[in-house]
Amino acid sequence: MPGDNARAWATAWVGPLVFATHLLGIDAGLVGVWSDDAVYLDMATSMAAGEGPRLASLPLAPLSAKYPPLWPWLMSLLVRGGLDPGTESGVWVLHAVAAAGWATAAQGVVTGLVPRLGGGRLAQLLVGALLVVNTTTIKTVPNGMSEGLFTALFTGALLGGLYAMEAPRAGRVLLCAGLAVASALTRSVAAPLMLVGAVGAGVGRRWRLAGALAAGWAAQALVLRLFRWGVQPLSPDAERVLHYYVSYSEHVAYYAEPAKAGRWSEAWSRLTSTVIGNTSLAVDSLGSIVYPARILGIEGEQDGSGTLLVGVAFLGAAVAAMRAPAARPLAAVIGAYFAVFVAWTWPFSSRFWLPVVPVLVACAVVGVLGAGRIGRLLAVPLVALVVIANGFSPYYRMKTLLSGESTPVAEGAHIAALRGLAQPDDVLLGPLHIAAVARKVGCKSLELEALLPSDLRLGLMLGQRSWSAEAGTLSEALASSFDALGRVLPVGANAYVVVDPTLQSVGQRRVEPLIRALVAQRRLTPALASDDAWVWRVAPAP
Repeated sequence: MPGDNARAWATAWVGPLVFATHLLGIDAGLVGVWSDDAVYLDMATSMAAGEGPRLASLPLAPLSAKYPPLWPWLMSLLVRGGLDPGTESGVWVLHAVAAAGWATAAQGVVTGLVPRLGGGRLAQLLVGALLVVNTTTIKTVPNGMSEGLFTALFTGALLGGLYAMEAPRAGRVLLCAGLAVASALTRSVAAPLMLVGAVGAGVGRRWRLAGALAAGWAAQALVLRLFRWGVQPLSPDAERVLHYYVSYSEHVAYYAEPAKAGRWSEAWSRLTSTVIGNTSLAVDSLGSIVYPARILGIEGEQDGSGTLLVGVAFLGAAVAAMRAPAARPLAAVIGAYFAVFVAWTWPFSSRFWLPVVPVLVACAVVGVLGAGRIGRLLAVPLVALVVIANGFSPYYRMKTLLSGESTPVAEGAHIAALRGLAQPDDVLLGPLHIAAVARKVGCKSLELEALLPSDLRLGLMLGQRSWSAEAGTLSEALASSFDALGRVLPVGANAYVVVDPTLQSVGQRRVEPLIRALVAQRRLTPALASDDAWVWRVAPAP
């Protein structure tokens, strides 16, 4: 209809502006720095060489069944084309793909979803402004994460599903199912949501859509099975040190193992503790996306009270909009998405919200505007405050880009010293960024926390066990993992624990007492000390 075309043209600025602001922070040094994106980069490099999803930067170079193939496959195309995502030449393309993902999702939500929720031109303007300037999404783009691609695909699948529920034409049904399959091949969480969508379509008597989503679920399951065909079980020692990297089985086992052993009360206690803790974290992290107080270092917000209140208000406004009959299929899928991550055995962080941020922002704005005269009076000043609070991020990102400021893993003296110490088969153990250090040095790496037994580590991460109260147990567990690592390394290879005293991350502070205990037990012996790094060699058991 002509009115629809006019509305689309009036909001066409959203996608290009989102793309521009999210592309500001390009930085080659940030790709492969942290855990997940380091794994993606590793998989991409191996897939480009025709070796499958192999993690060549880890001991034994295992095949991984943990992450779906679409994002690392796209990264592998850059490697094959001579545009390695870990270099300056390839990072522009990689980050452009991520920024385009956010831009596509934002444009689709503003143009296609807001009108279906009952929002008018003002709602579209406010939603667009919030999506153009968001600290959390902008900070995600410079990493090699899959969020940008997944957000675009998942948002497209949700919108396609709403269109198909309105009028189940063949093109709409196929578009929804195709985007849902691509979403599941990017992030694993989309697979169960396809089944939720299929059930919802069946309840709504949209049999063609229900069948397409069910068939799509089967298709993605088959693709994943073929992709992981060559993955073989690891030896007990290799499983001990590599379990975190090769599959998600440890997360399922956290509930399943006590249940299998008949310890139902323990399994139930773990589940309820996880759900209660993650629900609080979920609301707080949602608030931090809107009001990035901790990221900006606002004084008095370290306890999270402000972000928690913002999260409650934001979620309430979004839920109010999703109560409309046209939005109920959307609410069912978003609710299932939330339920998966609340029960997931990992602390709920803002990263879990990111793929649904465009949809939630649209719902929240429409919800506020729909709250009568007060809502209409508050909407514009509230959005203005949020835009101002988030407006610092593009500025600082542009400053970093133009000034060439150093990245978290700069080429310092400790890198050169480690090159003289570590051999290609040696392993560096340390906090999250250790993979990037090892890549510069030219050896293997493992996160130190990943060496803890999964049952123990997940309990610690979820706050169900204590780092300080169980320091003795933890140091013994690490010592046992050191022994297992020694048995899988090639003859003559060494493992080194690396601590950067200038990097005061939460993860590093957690493990420092364990390192001191292992030094006292002579399981760690000094190998290198400088202003930039402290390095200990892992010694065999006495």
